[in-house]
Amino acid sequence: MTLESDSSAQPISYEVKSLLAWMTASQILLMVDDPLRVAVLHPGGGTYDCLALLTPDGQSQILMNRLGESALVNDEVIADIWSIASTGHGPHELAYLLLSESNLGVDEERAPTATALSTLNIANWLNHQRHRRAAVEPLWWDSSGAFGSNVNTTLLSAFRIPGGWLRQPEPIAGTDPSAWLFALVLDDSPIAIVNMRTGETVDADGSRWNNWPELSYREDGNLGCPTGTKITAYLRGEHFLTAVDRVTDVWRTRKILNEEYCDPIEYEPYFEMFPGFARDPIVLDPSYLD
Repeated sequence: MTLESDSSAQPISYEVKSLLAWMTASQILLMVDDPLRVAVLHPGGGTYDCLALLTPDGQSQILMNRLGESALVNDEVIADIWSIASTGHGPHELAYLLLSESNLGVDEERAPTATALSTLNIANWLNHQRHRRAAVEPLWWDSSGAFGSNVNTTLLSAFRIPGGWLRQPEPIAGTDPSAWLFALVLDDSPIAIVNMRTGETVDADGSRWNNWPELSYREDGNLGCPTGTKITAYLRGEHFLTAVDRVTDVWRTRKILNEEYCDPIEYEPYFEMFPGFARDPIVLDPSYLD
């Protein structure tokens, strides 16, 4: 069974699909009881570009195709995944759907692994940088769907990698230690390397890089990747405004409200997709909530 290359009625950009894929992967990794690894695979001889979850022995569990509209789970094609991921509860809903088609065990009470938290942090980082050219590139890449030692030497040479990172056990059979590593790329410049095994990050000089977005919690207590921020403002003791703002615009809204002498101003992470997310990832819709 191969991935279908579906067409979408309303095209969703590759960048937004990638964001939704990392969001969905983070939700899956926070729920599963099985040890899984994250990889970028190109099955079909390079026809597809998939964010994939695999077992350590290299068995593909979930592949989300960022060039099309489908996922592959247990040799079954799940269609219209990005439409699902960009409406309603979005990635959380898609994660449950993909898990329901898999043989993976679920234990939402287990402590999150460093890989799960690293994936969540990557999703949060991409979400925070939606107004810029943000990407996540693997240091180990698979060009055709068959595992092999394909190290991105260009990225590897751009960083002073801690020695121990390249002496880690391989995450997936048939790869090498570099497959634990992903680069955060902003406006075409790599700025940090993430170690998915330990949760550590370093900058180009090999120094610790802590510029991660703050982890947020859903109201039900589960870790989540917020799509925006719900802002509630009061003016002279009376409710003045409730709005959902994209993450990167919160500081601008705060400045405007402060100039209007609003006090207090309350902020909380918002997890549902709001109108226009898939088509225009920098949408601002202050009328979405009453």
